[in-house]
Amino acid sequence: DRSVSRGLGDVYKRQEYKMLNLFLKNPKQVLTRQQLLERLWDIDEKYVDEHTLTTSISRIRSKIEADGDTYIKTVYGMGYQWTGGEKK
Repeated sequence: DRSVSRGLGDVYKRQEYKMLNLFLKNPKQVLTRQQLLERLWDIDEKYVDEHTLTTSISRIRSKIEADGDTYIKTVYGMGYQWTGGEKK
């Protein structure tokens, strides 16, 4: 998998970068797990299960939430929401 280098040397895998970009284009909007799977993986004609989505979200969080703020909020029973750095 290709990596994309951004900012202060952070490296994101291609799908992580695409997911982060999707969240940034849809701030405060809840994106369902199904929407994320369809928009990020189906466009490449690759089937991915929900575990892969969860793992990708976790990787992004570990890279951007090191300061203790929440950037991607889990909306239980619905999906995920970009919050832009809410204090925990």
